[in-house]
Amino acid sequence: MKNLQSTTEGTWIELKQVELTEDQKALLKSKNKEVKKTLMEEIKALREVNATVKDTKSAKSKYNSIKPSLESDDVYELISADMVSIDNNLSGILNFRLNGKHKQIRF
Repeated sequence: MKNLQSTTEGTWIELKQVELTEDQKALLKSKNKEVKKTLMEEIKALREVNATVKDTKSAKSKYNSIKPSLESDDVYELISADMVSIDNNLSGILNFRLNGKHKQIRF
């Protein structure tokens, strides 16, 4: 199972699960903001990795198939496309704004 996400059209990342050590959990409870900030940056770097070329192609194809058709005066803004790939089958949710209104497509 892979979790894929895009918040910018054409850019896909894979979201990995990160297991925290007991020391890291303790640091998250720390009152030292710099320590917490550094740890959060490390966790983000471990969690968010570039999707493979194959996964990117698959995710782009699915995204393009579910993205709504736009009229020439429509304003479309991607909020987030989140997909789960299980045995090359993609399911998930597309969050976007169309002409200023928030919409979702589940697939």
